[in-house]
Amino acid sequence: MKQESLWDLHVSEDRMSAELTVFTDFKGNAEDLLQALRQAGIINGVLREGIEEALANRNNPVLVASGRPPEPGEDDSIAFAVPKEALLGEIAYRVGADLHRAYEIPSVKPDQLLAELIPGTPGKEGRDVYGKSVAPPRIRQYRLVALSGTKLSDDNLKIYATSVGRPHLEIYGIQHRFQVQPVFIHRNDLTLETAHLAFDGDIVVQGSALEGTTITATGHVDIMGNVVGATVSAGQSVNIRGNVIQSTVQAGYDFLLLKETLPLVEQVLQMLSGLSSVLGQLDKQGRMSRLPFALVVERAVSLQYGTYGELCKQLAAMLEKAVKKIPVLSRTIDTAKISAGLDYRTWKGKGNLSAAASGLLAAREALNVLVENTANVTFAYALNSTVTASGKILVRAQGSIHSRLVAGKEVEITGIIRGGSATAENKIKAGHVGSDAGALTRLSVGKKGHMEIDSAYENTVLTVGESKQRLTGTVKYVRVALDRDGLVSLRPRH
Repeated sequence: MKQESLWDLHVSEDRMSAELTVFTDFKGNAEDLLQALRQAGIINGVLREGIEEALANRNNPVLVASGRPPEPGEDDSIAFAVPKEALLGEIAYRVGADLHRAYEIPSVKPDQLLAELIPGTPGKEGRDVYGKSVAPPRIRQYRLVALSGTKLSDDNLKIYATSVGRPHLEIYGIQHRFQVQPVFIHRNDLTLETAHLAFDGDIVVQGSALEGTTITATGHVDIMGNVVGATVSAGQSVNIRGNVIQSTVQAGYDFLLLKETLPLVEQVLQMLSGLSSVLGQLDKQGRMSRLPFALVVERAVSLQYGTYGELCKQLAAMLEKAVKKIPVLSRTIDTAKISAGLDYRTWKGKGNLSAAASGLLAAREALNVLVENTANVTFAYALNSTVTASGKILVRAQGSIHSRLVAGKEVEITGIIRGGSATAENKIKAGHVGSDAGALTRLSVGKKGHMEIDSAYENTVLTVGESKQRLTGTVKYVRVALDRDGLVSLRPRH
């Protein structure tokens, strides 16, 4: 701002400093300038010596006020009593005297400390040159959550194991969720002698899973050797040190089935909400008491929600299928009770409608919990196999040959993918795709996803959302995503 071109005041964008330039024609004194600063609202951190300097050093900006910046605080931190890598599922190994690898499975005992939350300290507010307070940056805060096999201290700052088992940590935003699961260790190859291995917890196979065997776990599965002609299913992540050959591996619950079921749940819930509104309006008009409640509902359904009955049948079938394929759902979803509750022909009043909606909301919550479960599969090489994961699929060595890979989040292939397919919602990262001979290889991501490819050969089909492109030649170091027109676009990757 200017005062008759005799002086100029400049306040910084963060309002933490003010500079004054006094021009040659100014005839006033320091008190005049001080009064001018007050009139301009500059009341905090005024520097008298700065005003004197501005008078003596005309036509040059001089600092005349300085605010007090806010002091940042210190974020919460977590001190892990068990190595974080072990809690996140990584298995360490050492080389023994015989030069063979010895794998160490992390395990804890009751009352063993897992981690301690160290609270941060809030920052201190500052004050700008106008005298207004400036809040400090918010500190990052964490919360410890005790799941099965763990307990929190009374002050919620320490978390302990309550049982013998393998500790796990899942991080969701500010929440650090701890769990101790029992571990079953099979110390040899899994063969037809012990063909079917199932356990409510983690399973560790210290050899290979061979032809005709199955492994089923509600927790993690770690296999130190190969998976050959076997089936592996885990509620959590699957870590295979070797190769997957002519096998089926699934990590996380059947997320494809869950994602197919949830939209049906939402549609029926919306219809129930609409029915509730319609019945509420009829009740206000005094028309509800004239006819049996079920008859009124039937009329409302036929007029506005004609597909309700068919959707309920589809939903009942999908829930039945989900509970059968994912037994853990049977603990929270009673399919028979839900189906009976949705049958409006048995309703006596609005309480029945509310109960039907409540039961379906509980089912939706149970399904969502499983959908949010991000389990990964890690292995070296796949041949003629099917691998699915609700989280990521990580192929760490040679690659994937004539296999089907399906991930809820990402697929990352260090080596080659030749023949077969890879599907992920968010991202596919691949070394070399297809072959000189033109082996049909399909890569697909969701419409908001992308691919990063080092090289891809002719006859590779790239799909993003609903748009696809078949390569007619070799491309190298490209990023694949949709362009503004919704078409597959290949751009150089730098």
